[in-house]
Amino acid sequence: MLHRNLGLKLIAFILAVVLWGWVLVNQRTVTSARTVPVAVRTTGALPEGLRLTSLRVEPPVVTITGPEEELSDIKAIDTADLPLDRLATRTAYDLTLIAPRGVHLLRTTEVKVRVRVEPETRPQAQESSSPP
Repeated sequence: MLHRNLGLKLIAFILAVVLWGWVLVNQRTVTSARTVPVAVRTTGALPEGLRLTSLRVEPPVVTITGPEEELSDIKAIDTADLPLDRLATRTAYDLTLIAPRGVHLLRTTEVKVRVRVEPETRPQAQESSSPP
């Protein structure tokens, strides 16, 4: 009876072993989720005479998913570069979020960054008076 349909039995056995191995490998890859802050990456320097007075990110945090071992090292999610040398006044930018390999963003792939710059105020030098 063992010899009857031996080819089919062998194929079924091989498929069972392959499926069992696939399940074992995928059980080790546990997906989890974390909420992390958004970090705005900047490039360049502000034009001379300007100072940055505020930088606000909306939303300030995002939820990421992926394998636990990948998420454990992530402290923040970076944005695409914000060029400081192009700022002139209050401005809003839509910046893309950059997720590391193997990590996925939930609900959003962009953030709005509101930037406010003002003219730099320098203290005026006091005239020194010397006695005659």
